[in-house]
Amino acid sequence: MELIFESTTLFERELKKIQQKQDFIKQINRLFELLKSNNTNINNLKLTKCKLKLPQELEPSLYTWKINKDYRLILSIDDDPLFERQIITLYAITKPDSYNKVFSSITESLYQQYNEVSHD
Repeated sequence: MELIFESTTLFERELKKIQQKQDFIKQINRLFELLKSNNTNINNLKLTKCKLKLPQELEPSLYTWKINKDYRLILSIDDDPLFERQIITLYAITKPDSYNKVFSSITESLYQQYNEVSHD
């Protein structure tokens, strides 16, 4: 299965603000290498699946990954069986104190057609 990596403008903007950018990028690359490994189960990557209340037929693909004590990464992992690929989208880098605000903004943007989107 092919892996496609994407990032949002918000992610790129926040990455520029990080002082120890190289360490941060190494951590993200480590995650990518694990995802590339065909025998790596997503459940073993210490990703936290985001809980959202969506209509029954939809399952959110948003995750949070604790990079270190200061930063969280909000990302999605979407399977595209038609083209036999997996799309990894990096949405944002947040500090714990701004996580809820950033997460809410992302989910509202992604799922705006559903009126009752909430997260736990």
